[in-house]
Amino acid sequence: MLLSYEDAYYYKLLLQNGFYNDVNDFINDIANKNNTLEGIFLELVYNQNNLNELISCLHNYINYNKVNNELLCNKLKQFIKNKVDNNEITIEKASDALCGFAINSESYLEPYWSDFYHINILWDYVDAGILSEEEYKQAVREFIYTGKIFDIDNFWKKRAIKYEKKRRKSKDKTISIFSLITGIILIILSIFLIFNIIKEKDYISLIIVILLLILSF
Repeated sequence: MLLSYEDAYYYKLLLQNGFYNDVNDFINDIANKNNTLEGIFLELVYNQNNLNELISCLHNYINYNKVNNELLCNKLKQFIKNKVDNNEITIEKASDALCGFAINSESYLEPYWSDFYHINILWDYVDAGILSEEEYKQAVREFIYTGKIFDIDNFWKKRAIKYEKKRRKSKDKTISIFSLITGIILIILSIFLIFNIIKEKDYISLIIVILLLILSF
């Protein structure tokens, strides 16, 4: 039985970000399924109740060996997704955990890790009044479930389009109301003129008023 470097790194990051119980379940599973233990598995079982020693064991096991960051980050993201699905952590805690993974990896500016790191920065947009809390949660949730990164430029573009549509709708509504009021006033004036013209029997003027009334619509 072997422990891949990706898995070792995975459990190390879980421990560093407060998910000890999940790693403890993994260690218990090892102890229950194996009568004879050696190497890293023996060290994990032996140091099961010592958080710092567990982290140190995994760190030394990984040493300077390369890991597949894409595979590792996908596994960590799936872990967080499961936690959210089971209502074990909130979206805010999920965001904090992703950022914590990136920081503890010490590679937060590198591909895959940088996505984890920057997802937490979205809260700065909430503080700045750019995003609502619901928009922030939706952006984090979308990253966890689809891997899509929040695009602030695209967000501004959509907001500008939404604002322009709202402005045009308001303008069109104002114009419609103005046209309706104007039409009503014209009708009232026309009726008033018609009654006055009929009273004075000025039929030519009556015809002109009727034509003007028709043309006004």
